[in-house]
Amino acid sequence: EGAQEKIEGFNFDSRRNVLEFDDVLNHQRSAVYSRRYKLLIGGVLESQEVLEEMISVSGNEKIREEVEKKKKEIGENNFYGAIRMLILQVIDLFWVDHLEAMDHLRGSVNLRAYGQRDPLSEYKREGLRLFRDMQGAIDAQVLDLIPKMGLTVAPPEQERLLETRQNVKSI
Repeated sequence: EGAQEKIEGFNFDSRRNVLEFDDVLNHQRSAVYSRRYKLLIGGVLESQEVLEEMISVSGNEKIREEVEKKKKEIGENNFYGAIRMLILQVIDLFWVDHLEAMDHLRGSVNLRAYGQRDPLSEYKREGLRLFRDMQGAIDAQVLDLIPKMGLTVAPPEQERLLETRQNVKSI
């Protein structure tokens, strides 16, 4: 009976420890998903807010000029639709990398217990640093891609020609 109590206590502590580690990642997940949800559900206004936030954090006025240039070049609605898709793709790409980094971190912090450090507090500290780095990298990548962004619209004749080619290939 005593041995069973010890085993159950050990298993309880183990599950609680896993839950505490998962809470760190869950907090980060909710922040990323809320940003994605805002972009997915929102329209031009939400895309504009997210982009303005990125520009203001960077403090780069050259990017602001580039944004205005692109808006005039491809139209405001087209621009914000493209920005929305760009931001979502960049978030997804960096989020997957971040999850892999957090998984690696989780395995490595347990070794810090040998150095008399609490693995959970080390995971929280390093995880927060990685999360902030990821957010900065997302913003930097989006702002770096804006000048390279282009939108081509095919004239109706070219669209019909492409459709015809696809139909011929399928036959």
